[in-house]
Amino acid sequence: MAIESFARKGRTFAAGLTWTTVDTPKQWRVECESKAPEGHDLVNMWRAAPGQYQFGFATSGDGVYAGAYALATALCLSLGKDWAGMFELPAVAADGSPAYAFVAIAETGAVLADEVGSRADAAGHLQLFLKELKLYQATVGRVFAPADLGVQDATSPEPVEDLVDRVGRVANGFVGKLPALANFAPIQRQALQAARLQSTRRGKLTGVTQKRVEKGAGRSMGDVAKLVAALVLVGGMSGQMWWSHHKQVLIDAEAAEKIRQMHERQKQQHDAAELAKANARAATRAAEASAANSALPPPWTSLPSVKDFVDACSRAIAPVPLALGNWTFKDFTCVNGNFTVNYDRTPTGTDQEFIAAVQKTFGVQPTIGANHAIGTVTMLFKPAPATAEDISTAGNVVSEVLSHFQALKDPIVLTPVPAPTGPDPNHPLPPPAWQTFSFTMHTQITADNSEHYPSLLLSGLDVPGLRVTSVTAKHETSPPYMTWVIEGNLYVEAKANAL
Repeated sequence: MAIESFARKGRTFAAGLTWTTVDTPKQWRVECESKAPEGHDLVNMWRAAPGQYQFGFATSGDGVYAGAYALATALCLSLGKDWAGMFELPAVAADGSPAYAFVAIAETGAVLADEVGSRADAAGHLQLFLKELKLYQATVGRVFAPADLGVQDATSPEPVEDLVDRVGRVANGFVGKLPALANFAPIQRQALQAARLQSTRRGKLTGVTQKRVEKGAGRSMGDVAKLVAALVLVGGMSGQMWWSHHKQVLIDAEAAEKIRQMHERQKQQHDAAELAKANARAATRAAEASAANSALPPPWTSLPSVKDFVDACSRAIAPVPLALGNWTFKDFTCVNGNFTVNYDRTPTGTDQEFIAAVQKTFGVQPTIGANHAIGTVTMLFKPAPATAEDISTAGNVVSEVLSHFQALKDPIVLTPVPAPTGPDPNHPLPPPAWQTFSFTMHTQITADNSEHYPSLLLSGLDVPGLRVTSVTAKHETSPPYMTWVIEGNLYVEAKANAL
């Protein structure tokens, strides 16, 4: 694990300190020297409760300096006592992801846990901490965790910047007083002994850049049972034994890494099992689809003939005006059973004008685009009845359709549509008894070229298996003034190679 520090409004906060208790407050300077982990030369003196003090050790390497403040104690002053939670920091973890702190504060105000790492690290610490409490039938007053973690009875924490901003000024009826980190090194013992306890417990906040240093592994906990007794109801096991076990699992970096690896293995096993189930379900669906494929009705039997489709759309769009107030016709699309008309707003058009005109003309509520430039009307109409004729082989039918449009000097292309293979490529569906060709035809209408209206363009084209699926008209501001797009399919028997 590492120490993370961040600056906030000229004040610097360090997370991930190594905490231990003060056994003899009157001789704290000597005890500080004896309990300092190797390589640590900064100390924070925290008065958790009357007569109960803690040391929070850090190192000045890589940018953690005297005058910085412990995030854990700042959060205690901001949130109160008796809680555990994880908080996103304005810093970056070792893996490049946002850094998080896991902090636990006892009912006495003592710091029980002060860890930093990635989001996954902090979440693992919190979940293990709560699991340990449940194991020993203990509780904690409040839990802070992001909502998406799904931690029971947890509250989403405020941004850590807002929480530390409350410290050091009147807020919610109290004034927070925060002790700062002070220099400490065995070779500077005389200088440290000259410092007063008051100056160690208080200090001005200074800025420092984000840095991280590795934490020392050793921690001497002393009478920690006094600090955790109010939080942990151990029942046959002393608070110190519980904390030693908890510290062993939760703080030790090697144990935490083993836990992370175990969770990763469990996740991989779970994902592999879910993938196997998904593959099995896909194979089952493919088999069922294959068995039912022959029972599916041919697609053209649920669609109207070309003439019936065009006639139904023509009747539906006949009352559509080219203008509604100061909104002008833009385009429409007709499919079997409904059509959609779009209007452009002119500079003098208003939303209210368009809504009123649509309600009066069509009796429906329109929709207006986000930029208020286009209004849309959607109408339902009685669809044309389906026709279920027998289809023919491709040869003569394909030639008849192509020749019809070639004669009108508006040729089309029939594009083969691949048969569906199903969701599992290893278990493809059997091919259907028909072959599908799609086509899209673009035609233009002018004052002297009106024979290309869909009703005239498709007149006399009575070919088995030919279906029109949509007709779209677009208004242009210059010749040819109106462009039509007709889309459809041709279904033929699959045993002949059509093109």
